[in-house]
Amino acid sequence: MTWKLKPGWTVTRLKGRFLLTVFLQLVWNTFIYIIWKERNLRFFQCKFSQEDSLIHSIKDIVSIRLKGKPVNRASEISSILCIELGFV
Repeated sequence: MTWKLKPGWTVTRLKGRFLLTVFLQLVWNTFIYIIWKERNLRFFQCKFSQEDSLIHSIKDIVSIRLKGKPVNRASEISSILCIELGFV
């Protein structure tokens, strides 16, 4: 599968899975934001963050953003995400 087909495939596979879709979008957007911040930190201030710190930042931001979202607990994937993220 080519990269051009991946977005369409992802959209069709995630249709109707609200929490999973929101989760993946948040993780992706947060990842881009954290990497951008790290790039600027390295480029302009010559400072570096540890990998663990970056991952922890991504987890914290995603968790905070998901706290107010409605959850369909009937979905197995949503239930697993809720347990893993500590929403139960």
